[in-house]
Amino acid sequence: MAKPTDPKSWSISTIVEPDGPACFAFADSDLDVAAASPVEQLLAAVGSCFGQSCIAMMRYHAWPVLAVELVVKGHKPAGPLIGKGLDTLEIFAHFCGAISVERQQRLLADAKKVCTVTNSLSSAIMITVKTVETAPAL
Repeated sequence: MAKPTDPKSWSISTIVEPDGPACFAFADSDLDVAAASPVEQLLAAVGSCFGQSCIAMMRYHAWPVLAVELVVKGHKPAGPLIGKGLDTLEIFAHFCGAISVERQQRLLADAKKVCTVTNSLSSAIMITVKTVETAPAL
């Protein structure tokens, strides 16, 4: 039987610009995305996709397009770390410019509906793992 452990948490910060790539900072280290742990990369994907979804919704509504700062936190419950996924994911958003509270709430609700990464995480996605002789073509 696996030894129980304390809960584990990860956090990333990202800024998504209207016409630029997302920039990341990791709470536990000064790593770039390529050197980040798999969980940190997952949180970076959430931040990037959710931020791009916010920007897409600003454009859809023909509102001023602002940069979005996000902090994404993932938490694992106490217990064995191996084989357990995150049990909570929190996204904190800050819009870099003047925008009403009502528009902020609308953008976050709309972004949650269209964000591919968070929708994948919250659905019953089927994952298959297979062995192959050669790498599959893209």
